[in-house]
Amino acid sequence: MLALGTGSNRTTLGSATVPGKLVAKGAAGADVVIVEATTIGGGVKADLGAGENALALDETTVTGALAYKGGAGGDAVSFTSVTVDGAAKIDLGAGANAVLGGTATFTGKLAVKAGAGSDAVVIGALTAARAAGIDTGAGDDFVTIAGAMVESGKIVGGAGIDTLMVTAVETTKALALDGGGDGNAAFATALTVGGGLICASGAGDDRIVVNTATVGAGLAVKTGAGTNDVTMQALTAVGKLAYKGGAGADVLTLDAVTAGGAATADLGDGANQLEIRNGSTLGPLGVRAKKGPDILTLQGATVNGAAKLAAGAGANAITVDAGTITGSLAVTAGAGDDELRFLNAPVFGGEQKIDLGGGANTVTP
Repeated sequence: MLALGTGSNRTTLGSATVPGKLVAKGAAGADVVIVEATTIGGGVKADLGAGENALALDETTVTGALAYKGGAGGDAVSFTSVTVDGAAKIDLGAGANAVLGGTATFTGKLAVKAGAGSDAVVIGALTAARAAGIDTGAGDDFVTIAGAMVESGKIVGGAGIDTLMVTAVETTKALALDGGGDGNAAFATALTVGGGLICASGAGDDRIVVNTATVGAGLAVKTGAGTNDVTMQALTAVGKLAYKGGAGADVLTLDAVTAGGAATADLGDGANQLEIRNGSTLGPLGVRAKKGPDILTLQGATVNGAAKLAAGAGANAITVDAGTITGSLAVTAGAGDDELRFLNAPVFGGEQKIDLGGGANTVTP
């Protein structure tokens, strides 16, 4: 056992073999524990107490669980070229905390949790045989995952302005990205998700981008009130695609997106924009917007089934430009001066029903 006592302590364990559990316990003060090129046979448990503490594992193999507990104060946990034959639980507590990881393998679950404070989590080349979860709690947080293979993944930002960046991540089950409230940004690219993909945010002005992804089930995106901008690009989902926005001006873009199931977009109140373009292919399509001037555009898209576009009250602009709808088309709008345009000879497999409501409406051609 490493008993660090009070004060600011620094302990280094290098090129060692620990047959049992490694336990490190600190009190008040800034403590640093460094473990290098070491084999540990019974797990690691570190409770460094209050203060600005740090635990670093480098080129180390752990048989058993890894547990870190931080108190009030900014904590830092790093692991590089580490193998943990068991679960890992990192509880950072309140404060401005950081987790840095690279080339790490866990045979059990990986759980990272932080309390109030602005936290940073940066992990690359991660393998976890079970679920991996990151919850940064309240605060303006930053999370980057660059290269990971996990059973399932969940990242939660909590209250505060959060940035989530996920690249080259592969899961055998579901993946969830939840920025929480207060205006967040989530960027994900090169994803292979075996189950469903969920992207969520709360109230605030949010930006969500998913570029180049394969999803083995459905895709669900939910934003709260605010001015939200969501782009899905070069994405293929086996199941349904669903978007739900709140009050505020939402922009939803589906660019070269394929969904095997039905696609729905509930844009809510506000001046909203929806564009489905660039060869996107969807199942039956349902779009609904409430009060506000909305712009709804299908450009070079294919809908396998019926399409229903409901714009609500306001001066709305609806365009169907080329593409194919294999079923019927129904377009409705409420009070307001609406414009409906059919460009470049779109193909319909069923009848077209148009009800633009009251106002000075135009239909072209």
